[in-house]
Amino acid sequence: MKRRSGLVLFAIGYAILRWVLLLHPGYVADMNAYKRWALRASQEGIAQVYATCDMDYPPLYAWILAPTGAVYGWIDPRAALIWPDPADSSAATASSAAEASSAAAASRVFNLLIKFPPLLFDLGIGWLLFRLGKRVDTDRSHARPGTGGPPERRRLPWSLVLPVAYLMNPVVIMDVAYWGAPDSIHSFFVLAAFLALGFPGLLRIRLPGRRAAVVAPADDDAARRPGSLAVAPAGSWNEARFAWPAWVFLTLATLMKPLGAPFFPLLLVLTLVWCGWRGVVIGGLAALATVSVFFAPFLLAGQMATVFKRVVGDVSLMPFTSSNAHNLWWALGAWKPADNPVLGPFSLTHFGLLAFGIAYVAILGAARREREVAHGKLTGSMGLLLSLGVVFSFFMLSTHMHENHLFLAIPLILALVPFDRPGERAFALLAGALTVGIFLNMILHDPVLLTRLPLAIGGPTGTMNPDLMRPFYAGELAAIRFSVLWNLVVFAAFLWAILRRGGLLARLTFTPEGESPEALPS
Repeated sequence: MKRRSGLVLFAIGYAILRWVLLLHPGYVADMNAYKRWALRASQEGIAQVYATCDMDYPPLYAWILAPTGAVYGWIDPRAALIWPDPADSSAATASSAAEASSAAAASRVFNLLIKFPPLLFDLGIGWLLFRLGKRVDTDRSHARPGTGGPPERRRLPWSLVLPVAYLMNPVVIMDVAYWGAPDSIHSFFVLAAFLALGFPGLLRIRLPGRRAAVVAPADDDAARRPGSLAVAPAGSWNEARFAWPAWVFLTLATLMKPLGAPFFPLLLVLTLVWCGWRGVVIGGLAALATVSVFFAPFLLAGQMATVFKRVVGDVSLMPFTSSNAHNLWWALGAWKPADNPVLGPFSLTHFGLLAFGIAYVAILGAARREREVAHGKLTGSMGLLLSLGVVFSFFMLSTHMHENHLFLAIPLILALVPFDRPGERAFALLAGALTVGIFLNMILHDPVLLTRLPLAIGGPTGTMNPDLMRPFYAGELAAIRFSVLWNLVVFAAFLWAILRRGGLLARLTFTPEGESPEALPS
């Protein structure tokens, strides 16, 4: 009863917090951009949004923003006056347009409408973590296989802990609830992709005629491990059809933000291992069909060239080594030109991608080594750890990164926490370290908080802030240097733990003979 009352109070308090933040203007420059895109998408149509405004996100966001702009237009008809007919240059028309534009920028209702889709996807990530936690709880409720011991002592269920840990995470509150950034949207699809592929049946995605054999038998204790993959008969069409939801989800993530693209090589490898070439073919066709659907309006309107020019060109809008991301390139010198040749035709961007590629191959090689050493197979939890390695390496080693581009690491690491060994807290500690690093990175580049104590302690220094065009404050600069060092240390420790023999990957390896080093979740 006390637990239920506590949950009710938590839900009420959390709802109040999110409601207050929904109305807040957030990161004003970005929020105003989202508002412009929403109004243009609703007034001119999705197919014309790239030709009529400065939208530089992939097209899925236009599909999401169009109904948002339409709803605001119903609430405030003045929105139709923001972009008057160019032939009408009267002072009255210009005054009406300026008034309508100011009203949209200051509208708390419009703030709510823009932030509402990311909130829904926040809740969606919570649901994904709930589903994963529920599977872990089901396994934990039984005695440990081979021990003959009693069930574990009662504790808070993972189906409660994981969603709460995500929704109350300060990174989530800062990025999605306060700033209004849509990072929860692509993060939802990436997490869903690797959960759907690595944990068959977890998301309850069904096809007509799909065989139920993909769910482990109730008396198969080994296959029921939350980190294991319950597979269909090898080489069957049913096994191959596991792949299509993951490919669709990852395609949707990339259609929302290009940050989803680096995961495709990993998805290809995991699909080959778990589903074979048939899975790759079916998944690729599903991805192609998804792209076709969302690009259809632009194709029919003859706007494909404009779309690709705008979306691909977005990478070069801020062509710097680090755009406020506290990574390796910030340590080497932030806001330096990244695309200018420095060695023959090669730029710092090329060197960043090379470093990322080396880390990518090394992480996949470590996974293969640990699987061979254990004579086992890749597990769903290993897929989650590999995906975390991809996003962490991409953020730390690539150029053009922004302060919020590591957001996806939060749901991925939280999904791994239940797979800590009993008595160990490696993933829990990593979750805490990542939260600290990402939160510091964002809070140290918030335009409002930077001007307040304690960051303003010591006054202006002689070091210029290229982003805000003012000198760094002494407290601000010291905090940024600490944050950069923190991220570098955490990343180095993560790579060491994942690449060394018997490290994190070895703990998640599963062997059907029951001799795996992976223990049941704590």
